[in-house]
Amino acid sequence: MSTIETIFEGLRDACNTSFFFKNGDFTEIKPEYLLTVLVAKQFSDQNNLDKFIIRLEEATEDFATSCVPETNVDWEIPKRHNCNRNGRIDIAIYSPDTSKRIFHSYAPLFPIELKGIDPTKSLVLEDLKRNMEYFLLEDEKTGKSILEVSYFACIEEAKKFIYEENKNEFIQKVERKYKNWTSNLKNLLNHHNLDLNIYTKEVMSQLYSKDIKCDSSEGNTIADFVDDWHYYVGVIVEIKKQNVTTV
Repeated sequence: MSTIETIFEGLRDACNTSFFFKNGDFTEIKPEYLLTVLVAKQFSDQNNLDKFIIRLEEATEDFATSCVPETNVDWEIPKRHNCNRNGRIDIAIYSPDTSKRIFHSYAPLFPIELKGIDPTKSLVLEDLKRNMEYFLLEDEKTGKSILEVSYFACIEEAKKFIYEENKNEFIQKVERKYKNWTSNLKNLLNHHNLDLNIYTKEVMSQLYSKDIKCDSSEGNTIADFVDDWHYYVGVIVEIKKQNVTTV
């Protein structure tokens, strides 16, 4: 499974788990507190045990420092590094392969920043700018950042009633929204030889067809169906070095 699909699976799991905890009340789905754990869990299954080192709430300084080469030809080591917005990364993924690491520290694979449902533009851009900074780090002794890719993920909820036949229109609307939000940032990233890609996918759905018929013999009404409908779309924003193929 690709990294993108693994993150989507975590978003889906967070929605379903929150739905279960709320006794089936979709109006109370608040997966913010589940996203970090359940997305990270997707990277820790039996198929990935030898692929990833996973750390939750990792200090940005620790991750940033790991992004620059750990030594140079003269065996000089880098200074500590950090991004402008100091804090913690929701999920930091490292490689367990220490064969190319002189001091046996783990090489960074990618950070994952997560927001809940319908985050504001300012919060989204804050996380994306911090992810961008890891690529721009450079140590005066050991060189430029070795990080190749980073991820941001969140969930968008359909606020107005839509039919099954119209769900693709909502997905496209969400994609346009994030393309608009990130248009200026994308131009800046391109200047630094970085690409920005947006991925959207359904993560939870209870929609009805336009020709649905209500079975009134069981006391159901159209209002009952409307009250139970819901639709959630996962959003992933990938920043990566140009000419790097991600999996």
